Amino acid sequence: MTSTPLLELRGVSRSFGRVRAVADVSTSIEEGEVRGLIGPNGAGKTTLINVLTGFMPASSGSVLLGGTGIDGRPAHARVRAGLGRTFQTPQLSTAMSVLDNIVVGAHQRLGCARFRSLLPGGRRTSLRALRAEAAAVGGEVGLGDALDTPAGALSYGHMRLLEIARALMGRPRLLLLDEPIAGMNEAESEPVGTLIRALPARGTSVLLVEHDMSFVMGVCERITVLDHGVLLAEGTPHEVRHDARVQEAYLGSSG
Repeated sequence: MTSTPLLELRGVSRSFGRVRAVADVSTSIEEGEVRGLIGPNGAGKTTLINVLTGFMPASSGSVLLGGTGIDGRPAHARVRAGLGRTFQTPQLSTAMSVLDNIVVGAHQRLGCARFRSLLPGGRRTSLRALRAEAAAVGGEVGLGDALDTPAGALSYGHMRLLEIARALMGRPRLLLLDEPIAGMNEAESEPVGTLIRALPARGTSVLLVEHDMSFVMGVCERITVLDHGVLLAEGTPHEVRHDARVQEAYLGSSG
């Protein structure tokens, strides 16, 4: 019996006028997977992430989460359905503390909890409980000693960890990370890689967009390659690294 993929794309395309940024992409991601999404600049990676998360509509095709179509749902509804994301540039409230930034990530859950509190037998999620949960998440990502620190005082690497922590407060089934180590050196990116590898154990699968090939090869079980919006190749890191089409389009002919 075949299990239902966590995320399934069926012929997804996105056009801007006559330009097809994403062209008829079909693939799936399984529960517990860390999937890489790579390709040269302009390959359509971020456009695909924006389509998946509802920041822009697909021109054609379907997106299913846990077997249920989410086409037409706005971004906030997709968060509630189990999709989380981070951005290429950290979107933090720099004057707020690390803890309060993490709490903000639960805003969709808090809205649902407030609605439930109006129903018979409804239970309201208290701010105290959310702050306790946020502190635990902060500890998970390595920011336990900086919870009271203003976000703007963090190093760049810690800001990226904070953005992931905030996304985790939404309890996503699938977390889409858009270049989480951009601008980092190896020492800064190492704890991010450790965190990403640990996420499936807490119930969060990952789709990772990143240009650093050594990082992608080290954290991902399977990799999807886009080139000019087209799905060029897909497979394990070893298979992708030795694919002649990938070498020509992105990794270089030397392999």
